[in-house]
Amino acid sequence: MSSPVTSRPDRLASDYVPGGSPLTGRKVLMIMVAFFGVIFAMNVVLLKLAATTFRGLEVESAYRAGQEYNDVLAESAAQRARAWAVDVRVARRADGLVAAVFAVSDPDGAPVAGLSGSARLAAPADTALDVEGVLVETGAGAYEAIFPEETDPGRWTLVTELSRDGDVLFRSRNRILLD
Repeated sequence: MSSPVTSRPDRLASDYVPGGSPLTGRKVLMIMVAFFGVIFAMNVVLLKLAATTFRGLEVESAYRAGQEYNDVLAESAAQRARAWAVDVRVARRADGLVAAVFAVSDPDGAPVAGLSGSARLAAPADTALDVEGVLVETGAGAYEAIFPEETDPGRWTLVTELSRDGDVLFRSRNRILLD
């Protein structure tokens, strides 16, 4: 047997309190204008900050880089044809400086001597934080680049160029993690 359904007037009671101000169309409009005004103002501020602090460009002119792309491909093919083995070890030394040690050998395993070049620790998003190291030959086929003490721990890209008589013979970009 089912129980009879009864009405409960307290459930239908209003929570309206006399003396409060009513919600009018003008009030709703002002709330909406204020809400979207704050969002618009923050977008303008954040856009300005993003545009003025971005320094992550890899090349000065994308057009010029595109025009020189065939030369880059030819240099890359020549580098592969040389088949050099370049072993790189990057670590922080006991004195706090970061050192990159290179061992360069030809396809027969003979050391490649007489190279010059550069090594750079490139920060992932800000070229202003890049750290340059001077590449010095320490022995036959052995090279070392020392970076300043202020090199912070974290992810870096080691950008290496080895050259002889002004011609770049080897280019490399390696992601590394510094302790």
